[in-house]
Amino acid sequence: MAIISIKNRVVTPKFASAILVITALILAVWLGFSTLRSENRVSALEDGRLDPAEFARHLLSQPTVRRPEQWAATARRLSTEGPDEIALAISLLDRALIKSESDYQSWAVLAYLHRQADGLYSEPVDFALRKSISACPYCSKSLLRWRLTFILDNWPRVPEETRILVFSGADFLRWWHLDYEYLDEVRSDAIARGIPFDEYRRKIDTPVRPNEIGLDRD
Repeated sequence: MAIISIKNRVVTPKFASAILVITALILAVWLGFSTLRSENRVSALEDGRLDPAEFARHLLSQPTVRRPEQWAATARRLSTEGPDEIALAISLLDRALIKSESDYQSWAVLAYLHRQADGLYSEPVDFALRKSISACPYCSKSLLRWRLTFILDNWPRVPEETRILVFSGADFLRWWHLDYEYLDEVRSDAIARGIPFDEYRRKIDTPVRPNEIGLDRD
C-alpha cells in the first residue's frame, strides 16, 4: 500500500482522505455560520437594531471587503438617514462594488447618492447609472421605473446614450410588464415639462404586444 511521509510520520492515503473530508466539513460549517451572521447583521440594520453609521465606520476600518452585501445594506440604510451620511454611504459602495461589480442595485443607489452629494447630474452619477444598466439592462419593474423617473428628473444633463439605454429598459415595462398606467403617467408629466417622450419611445425597436394592435394575446 502506498504511504505518505510527513515529518517522519507515516500517513496512509485513507487517513489523508479522511483529513480532507473533515477539513471540507469544517470549512462548510464555517461558511454557513459566516453567511448566517452576515444575514443577521443585514436584518439588524434594516430593523434598526444596528446603528448604520457606527457599523459603517467599523466596516471602513477593515483592510478588505469580505461580505459586500453588508457594505451595500449599510449604505442603503445610510441613504435614508439624511445628507450628513451621504459621504459615508458613498465610501462604502465605492469599496464594496470593487468586490461585487455586478450588483446593479448598489450601482443605482450610488448614482442616487452622487446626485444628492453633487447637487446635479454629474459624471459620477452617469457612470454609476450606466454600470447599473450594464449589469442588468432589464431588471425588476421597480428598478426600471426608478431609472426612467431619475433621468426624466435630470433630463437636461443626461447624455444622449444614457437616455436611449434607459428608454430601452422603460419600453420593457410596456411590452413585457404591460405597465401602461405608469408609462401613461410619466409620459404626460414629461411632455408637460417639454421632454420629447414619444420621440424617444419611437427610437426603441422592441416588440409590439398583440393586444396593442387588436390581436388576442394567445
